[in-house]
Amino acid sequence: MTIEQVARHLNVSKATIKRAILRGHLKAADITERSTGGKHRPNYRVQMEWVDEYVQSRLIPVIPATTHRASHRAAETGRDYLK
Repeated sequence: MTIEQVARHLNVSKATIKRAILRGHLKAADITERSTGGKHRPNYRVQMEWVDEYVQSRLIPVIPATTHRASHRAAETGRDYLK
């Protein structure tokens, strides 16, 4: 996949994907042929497996919400503070 395709797939900007690649968060292969002289401008390709690994590494665990304090007090004292 190209950077543009990955960005579209994840609904983020191309700059976000480039940044992730440059920081080493997202694996990518530079398919640019090296020439003698001239400035090297990378042309990246990303495998879907690498995109999946990147997404998994960025997931934030969801902690279930606790019940309201009044519910805890009601359980402790036997009184219903929510009424």
